[in-house]
Amino acid sequence: MHRAAHERLQGWVERLASLLEGTRLVAGTLELDEMAVRVEQMTAQVVLHDRGILLARKSDGSLAPLRFWGGTPDPAATLSLAETIRANLRPLLLDDVTKSRFTPLVAGQRSLVGVPLLVESDCLGVLILTASEPGAFSREDQDLLFLIGFLSAVAYSNVRHHQDLKEAQSQLLQTSKLAAVGQLAAGVAHELNTPLAAIRLAAEGAQLKADRPDIVVKRLDKLRAATDQAQKIVSNLLIYCQGREAPTHQSADLNEVLDDTLSLLRYQLNQDRVELAVEKTELPAVQGNPSQLQQVVINLLINARDAVSGPGARSRRVRVRTWRGSSEVFLSVEDDGPGVPAEVVPHLFEPFFTTKPVGKGTGLGLSVSHQIVARHAGRLEYSDAGPGARFVVCLPIVSAG
Repeated sequence: MHRAAHERLQGWVERLASLLEGTRLVAGTLELDEMAVRVEQMTAQVVLHDRGILLARKSDGSLAPLRFWGGTPDPAATLSLAETIRANLRPLLLDDVTKSRFTPLVAGQRSLVGVPLLVESDCLGVLILTASEPGAFSREDQDLLFLIGFLSAVAYSNVRHHQDLKEAQSQLLQTSKLAAVGQLAAGVAHELNTPLAAIRLAAEGAQLKADRPDIVVKRLDKLRAATDQAQKIVSNLLIYCQGREAPTHQSADLNEVLDDTLSLLRYQLNQDRVELAVEKTELPAVQGNPSQLQQVVINLLINARDAVSGPGARSRRVRVRTWRGSSEVFLSVEDDGPGVPAEVVPHLFEPFFTTKPVGKGTGLGLSVSHQIVARHAGRLEYSDAGPGARFVVCLPIVSAG
């Protein structure tokens, strides 16, 4: 009896140790598929079984299989049993499915134990195990599986919150981009009008000089150059407006990003009488998405324009500079505005924080820019520039290997 009790106790210790290690692994991931794999691994170490099914609640409230192992279950039978467990919010233990009102989930599987994935009475899914032998699961197995279900529910909840956060961040980026696009529209329209007018004049001139091939050729050259200019403007705008999930692992030239950005903002800066000074040095490539990096530069330049256009500005001068270090490239935007008060500096990169008047700013530009640069393994830093402000983008250089 003592030996049996000792063996039984030893078995419990081993199962609880497996449960503890499994809990650490399941809680250590925020990826849905990886979480499901780890739930399977933990369950296999704690409760002996032949087949398993993990179902999760979708956004519309219905249950759907997230992962199954050991064989493909019958979909209708699985959902029927899972909905019963979810409705009752209690575990279900069947010594022989064939003698119950339920249909076997897999042919030849007799025993069944299922538990809800509960977080504060909220059922996020169902975990079901089956075995071929009748009476294969005990009440102890049910209790351990119920605990696994709770741990799985917490992990699944964390994964969903993480996914919601990523989606919110993407929406935040798009909101900031749309706000900037609204400010770009007038400038882009003006920039396009110039080459389009040149195209029209060149085409009309070529028609009038059909008897002079040499003049026609010159007019067509002007037409082609103006077309290229218009195409470049449209191309820059399309690059800026491309999908929010574009990859950041492509090669990018920070000087080209700056040039393309200035082509979009030139009219707007001229209209606001901003004195722009640009100093560029030759730069090596960085890993980055041009659209997202362009959004950073646009946000910084728009902030600088607003700073030198408001009260307290020393001049309307904005300085943009690029240079390289030993392992990074840098782009700085410095203005002659009133600067940033010391008490405001800690909040500069917080979402929706702005010192601009109501209706003048979204409070998203610096926050989104900070997130973009961080996703590029870089830094966005602020420093005082006398009375003005200076923001520096730091990005790692692509290694030759």
